[in-house]
Amino acid sequence: MSKHKKNLYILPYIFLFSCMLLEASTNSFLHFLGGKTPTYEYMIIFYWSLFLPNSLPFIVLFAIGLLRDLILLSPIGFSAISFVLLKFLLEKQKLTENHFIMIWVAFVTNIAFVMLIQFILVNLNFNYSRNFFNITTMFVGKWIVTSLLYPIAHLLFFFCRYPLIKNQNVS
Repeated sequence: MSKHKKNLYILPYIFLFSCMLLEASTNSFLHFLGGKTPTYEYMIIFYWSLFLPNSLPFIVLFAIGLLRDLILLSPIGFSAISFVLLKFLLEKQKLTENHFIMIWVAFVTNIAFVMLIQFILVNLNFNYSRNFFNITTMFVGKWIVTSLLYPIAHLLFFFCRYPLIKNQNVS
């Protein structure tokens, strides 16, 4: 495997671990947003699973999800299930030749589905009946913020990926 191709396959992991550390460090001072911070990992998994499908295998995503739950003190397994579910949904779709708007719509709908499953799991495992409205607005807020920030993330990932592809003619 050439140096450029290795660099290309390392990029998603650099982004994932950087975002986990960012999320862990910003949770305390972004408290005023009421939990409506973007889920950066979904953006990373969506983009790299779509444009470089072999870079994030299911087992690695599962392990990264467990690590994320440990770092962020989330219920163990919720992120792992969400990450694997997102990759599974993407493998059933053929989006790479579509226009960006179609990719963005696919992102928004896939994330809505994954976050709905996560919302159901949270409500099944914990009794949030008294705080149902707060939990609902938190999930909807995260979905909206994540969906709105995806185009910026898409451009960032494209500009990181493009020079490596150009040098190697790897797609």
